[in-house]
Amino acid sequence: MLTTDEIKRWLKKIGKSRAWLGQQCYVTKSTVDGWLSKGRPIPIVKRILIGQLMEANSGEDALHSLSGSIDLNSVTCVACPIMPDDRALIEGAARVEGLTIEEFIRRAGLREASSILKDVENPV
Repeated sequence: MLTTDEIKRWLKKIGKSRAWLGQQCYVTKSTVDGWLSKGRPIPIVKRILIGQLMEANSGEDALHSLSGSIDLNSVTCVACPIMPDDRALIEGAARVEGLTIEEFIRRAGLREASSILKDVENPV
């Protein structure tokens, strides 16, 4: 299991900040500060994500290596690289809807999938 000291050393080695790690994990810098300074536990999905980032060892390469999914207790967690500008756009729309970015992406994905399958099943 990753230790906070290992994560801190890795961030220093690759020249990345806690804010950057927060972006990669879809959390705030203060959440990362809590994990690394205040001893708050790192959720398992975030710990797995950080481990994958560490294996990839660099920012952009890591984003591309993270596509895929992880199954935890019958719930599939999907990792999808999102560039900062795209994330800002999605977060803005999620905020308008009163949703988290995860909830917004889930709902948008389900709506799009339903629409596509409906068109396939009932062609015009």
